[in-house]
Amino acid sequence: MQKNIITKLAALTLGVIFAFAGCATKNTDNADTKLGATNNAQKSAVDFYSGKISNLEFKSSLIEKIRKENLGDQIVIFKIGNESVNVGDFKNSFKAMQAQMKLLLNQTPGMEQRMVEQAKQLNISLTPDEQSKLIAMAHQRGGASLDKTLKDQNISVADFDKQVLQMGLAIKVITSTVEQSCLNQLITKCLLIDGAYQAGLAKAAYSNYVDYKGSAEYKEILKVTDITPTQLQEQIIKEGLAEAMQDRILSDVRISNKDVFDFYVQEKDRFKSEGLVHWAQIFFASPKAELKRNPSMIAYIKTADPKMTDADIAKRLEDGEVIQRKKALYDLRKALTGSDFAKLANEDTDDREAKQAKSGGDMGYMSQSELESNEVFAPISKALKAMQPNQIYPQLIETPYGWHVIKLINRPKDVVPFSEIKDGLKASLIAKSKEAIIKQWIAKQQEVKSLDVAKEFSDCLSFSG
Repeated sequence: MQKNIITKLAALTLGVIFAFAGCATKNTDNADTKLGATNNAQKSAVDFYSGKISNLEFKSSLIEKIRKENLGDQIVIFKIGNESVNVGDFKNSFKAMQAQMKLLLNQTPGMEQRMVEQAKQLNISLTPDEQSKLIAMAHQRGGASLDKTLKDQNISVADFDKQVLQMGLAIKVITSTVEQSCLNQLITKCLLIDGAYQAGLAKAAYSNYVDYKGSAEYKEILKVTDITPTQLQEQIIKEGLAEAMQDRILSDVRISNKDVFDFYVQEKDRFKSEGLVHWAQIFFASPKAELKRNPSMIAYIKTADPKMTDADIAKRLEDGEVIQRKKALYDLRKALTGSDFAKLANEDTDDREAKQAKSGGDMGYMSQSELESNEVFAPISKALKAMQPNQIYPQLIETPYGWHVIKLINRPKDVVPFSEIKDGLKASLIAKSKEAIIKQWIAKQQEVKSLDVAKEFSDCLSFSG
């Protein structure tokens, strides 16, 4: 019990922040970032060194270098073919993933300890300077009342400091993991875009952009944000190219009903009652999470006032968070007092596919262990374990995506009939097959394609062999 108190107190005073590890990136945009001509000049002047993507090694923190050297957003980090990734691209990707991991660290039992254990495997440790800064920061944030709080809780300063350092080490491991994940995601996107150009898909992507350009949504984005038409065009076409290439790669994916049934028969033990749950949800998206995953969504929260500050935007986001949570609580109360859960889900859920399908928020049959092993959905799995069929969980569940009102529909006592899970099983098998095919394509491209890294980042990225 005391260990939990120490952990919570350390997290509260430390704020589960990432600044010490070089993650508190500040806005380094300058006037040049809005000038396409300057951007092109920068790209053409970059000196690169090259190697196979599969041989790329992550030597040191990119985000730390960006922060320390105050690098501008348009400085190119690497390119594949004619497709490049700059500092701004990397920062946006990093911030989005970092926010999700921060929430997971706060909410997932045991995650901090797993990160500490992983630190040993990765040979990651806190420097003496980092240790002293972390402890000083925690005590400073705790304020004058910290000593009294520790005394009241019968916690020694040494135990408190030890927990602060453990949390700091976990954060440092997460930072390294997030950086490498961001790097891999951006490389994958570049490969897809480069592949789309080579496959002759650029014309279709441009055509889709032209169609979208005539939409009210496009005009609204330009009206309420400072993004230029050229920048918006580039974003839309790149996303279209990546999606088009994935569609081309997956064009031959087929799974017949016989394939689904054969899998059901072969894996029948997986569909026994033990560990299977049939559940539904009403999902309310977090505006902050949506913005971090898709920075262009800022267009929907900015007003036409060009003087709107970052603080104004942050306030709008905070207000949005409050509204969404209130909506979730309202539906939770209605569901608990007898309102039709499926009707509430059809009308209010932010799960677009479920809303379009009018499925009543039905998530189908899922393996309890698979849910539990997924750190994002671990809180949902924990709640489902404590529920009975037809019960609605009496509290909101928060994940990195938002808030969930959940209902346990059934926990089967025998093997689930094929007729009940055929559609969901087929969709799952198709999704897994598509994921495997995309991974195979990416792996093959990494073996044959070259990555050009700007020499400015040679202290962070290198090639083996």
